[in-house]
Amino acid sequence: MSIQIEVGDIISVPLAGALTSGGALCCAGFSGDVVQATEKAIKLSGTTESGKEISAWFPRKAFVKPTDRGMFGNQRTLSATLARWFTPDGWTARFVQLTTENSTLVAA
Repeated sequence: MSIQIEVGDIISVPLAGALTSGGALCCAGFSGDVVQATEKAIKLSGTTESGKEISAWFPRKAFVKPTDRGMFGNQRTLSATLARWFTPDGWTARFVQLTTENSTLVAA
């Protein structure tokens, strides 16, 4: 049974990751709240680095293998990857660019 992405969910999408020779894990990805949904598309709302809220539509089929990651407060959190065929363009590409966060974890 596949997980349905629904209004009220948070979805996180990893875009890239690497492990350095020094043992640091570097990764990048974006996330957003699902604020609207149709049979074929979902609208995500996210926050830019400057704190501005923005939103964009994505085709449902662009999110591959949504996985339930539990609850964050009162919201279900999901992770998913983007389908290989999906290449964001226009405002959707800009949404991904503006909401992508980079992080580095260093092993102690």
